Amino acid sequence: MHKVTKYLSNALIVFCICCLGFFSGCAGTSAGKADLTEGSQAVSASPEGKPYFTKVNIWYEYKNEKLNPIPSTNYHQGEMLPVGTKVTIKECSDKKILFADDSTNTVYTLVYIAKHGQMTPEEFFGHYFSEGNVMAEGGEFSKFTPEEQSNIKSGTLAEGMSKEAVLMAYGYPPKIKTPDISNDVWTFWKNRFDTTVVTFQDNKIANIKD
Repeated sequence: MHKVTKYLSNALIVFCICCLGFFSGCAGTSAGKADLTEGSQAVSASPEGKPYFTKVNIWYEYKNEKLNPIPSTNYHQGEMLPVGTKVTIKECSDKKILFADDSTNTVYTLVYIAKHGQMTPEEFFGHYFSEGNVMAEGGEFSKFTPEEQSNIKSGTLAEGMSKEAVLMAYGYPPKIKTPDISNDVWTFWKNRFDTTVVTFQDNKIANIKD
């Protein structure tokens, strides 16, 4: 009985340490080729102070505001930070992620908006960053058609694009309207009032409705 109690106690300690390690710094993606259809392949170590790459295009509205807040709702207005941008994670929690563009030292803040779709800190981080550059030779970007690659670089959508290409070009749709990206209808917000509805057929865009 004493051995069982000691075993359970040790297991509880290990579990608590793992939880503290995760929530003190949200997890990131580990692979150079990000699995965009699934979202968040994670590592347990804190990403703070470490280099990462954006694995999707990220839009920001408030370039002149302190720390440039970017809501996780993924609005598509303002300017675009392109996929493949090398960044350094400054701070990471279940509420926000501060990161700096290594080429300009500009700091941005991704803000988690819970009412627009629940997700874990791991998912939140994994929607935006990977340890490997998806734009590198042989990376995820290279598998797309020339047309898809052009749309990804410009941050635009077009009929015939695959779901994976849409995720890289436009980011993840908010879960409030698209709870599962295996569904064939995705809703993105252009701004706080207007949406873009994307319909897929056989994993390709069949229709775009603004």
